[in-house]
Amino acid sequence: MEGERTRILEMLKEGRITVEQAGELLNAVEESHRGEARGGAEQEGSEAGPHHPRSVNWGQFGRSLAEQVQRHVVGRLAGRFGGSQAVGDPARENFTTAKLSQHLLERMGDGTSYANFGHLIVRDDVPEDLLERKIGSFANYGTVSGPGNLIAILEDKCEDNYGTFSDSAEEGDDWPHGPRAPRPPKPPRPPKPPRRPFAQRRRQRGEEAALTSYSVEDDRIGMEITCHTGNLELAGTEDKTFRLIVRKPVREGESLPDGWEKEVPWSADQEDGQHRFTLGDPDNPDATKDLTFRFEIPCEAEISAHTEGGYIAASSLTGELVLKTDGGDISVSEIGGSVKAETGGGDISVSKVEGEVRADTAGGNISVGGVEGEATLTSGGGDISVSDVEGATTAKTGGGNVSASDVEGELTVESGGGDISVSDAEGAVAAKTGGGNISISDVEGDVLAAEAGGGSISIADISGSVTAKSAGGHIAVADVRGELTIDASGGSTSISNVSGPVHMGG
Repeated sequence: MEGERTRILEMLKEGRITVEQAGELLNAVEESHRGEARGGAEQEGSEAGPHHPRSVNWGQFGRSLAEQVQRHVVGRLAGRFGGSQAVGDPARENFTTAKLSQHLLERMGDGTSYANFGHLIVRDDVPEDLLERKIGSFANYGTVSGPGNLIAILEDKCEDNYGTFSDSAEEGDDWPHGPRAPRPPKPPRPPKPPRRPFAQRRRQRGEEAALTSYSVEDDRIGMEITCHTGNLELAGTEDKTFRLIVRKPVREGESLPDGWEKEVPWSADQEDGQHRFTLGDPDNPDATKDLTFRFEIPCEAEISAHTEGGYIAASSLTGELVLKTDGGDISVSEIGGSVKAETGGGDISVSKVEGEVRADTAGGNISVGGVEGEATLTSGGGDISVSDVEGATTAKTGGGNVSASDVEGELTVESGGGDISVSDAEGAVAAKTGGGNISISDVEGDVLAAEAGGGSISIADISGSVTAKSAGGHIAVADVRGELTIDASGGSTSISNVSGPVHMGG
């Protein structure tokens, strides 16, 4: 019952159902559970036991929901927005996740009537006498959490309770106490562990053979690789030997004839520290389509690699990488330089890169994490996921979803129609979608959120200013320390805990 009630209230707050529909749904849920209870009692041959003294009267909740919400929500939203009244206004409401702080209470008038429909968090820095004086009456239709002594005050003042009160001391260390502490500096990256010898770490996947092997005395080389068909693997090594290995898959119990690698078409040349390789035969692509070419590189290398159809995997390298495949996936990890990855339609995965990252796919997904430089990510229609980036980040997709977290620089995210989710960003955030929903939280800088197709916008815990524009969807804003500008274009709004001036348009 509790989960069903929560889902119905969420649909009501998001504007997906009307007040009357919510009341009908809750009544239907109540009747369904009554029927189950009656059936169980008849089957056991006994009557249902008495109600728990603290249980909710679901029948009363269902019958009074339309009246209560009409009185507390619809009437107020018709002429103003919840949670953003001027100082001294005798009534306030919360419809999202809000934090009741000492600063907010001091801005309220004495004896304020407060109605909570979302999640209200009472901070532990609130004095008891201030809470007692500022809150005259309290109505709870959602969840209220905070220190037990403060929760007890609100419970005493609660005239209508169809939600829950919880003591934060019983919820563990995850409950947010007081103002957010300054973000600590990131610890230095630990040194890479010593790599195991090649013979120990090589995984047998089919039969392997060395096409070439030679010593490299240079500290830095350049490489150009053209692979007409087949897969590419690029890996750093710690000895001074450069190797090109070819691997061919075989069935269990099958063996290849001796010298099979001599039939593999390839060529190479060296000049002034530049190593050039051509793998496969453009006139006979089937000759190498199932082969994997692995380069083991013993020094810093600037690498440009292109394959016409296979995947590319690169790891444990130092230097600049430029990787391109006409349709396969690209996987990159532990790179001590910049990375540029491009595929005609495959997925791109990048992790632990010390330089800049540029990733472009015509339609696949992009996943990026652990980047010390800037990140520029573009997909024709796939999803983009990015986290732990120290530089500025741009993520754009023609229609997929975008999720971003733990970004220290400025963040720009765009989607032609997918959802956007942003959390834990230190710089300014600009988010735009042509039809999905936008969710933004825990941002140190300014926020610009624009939704063109009618989806919802949810913004919370922002240190800077906020500008939110929606073509018709619901806009919910909570805990903004700066200025707030909203253009709802006919959609509904809910606002709470805004410290700066509020401007409404649309």
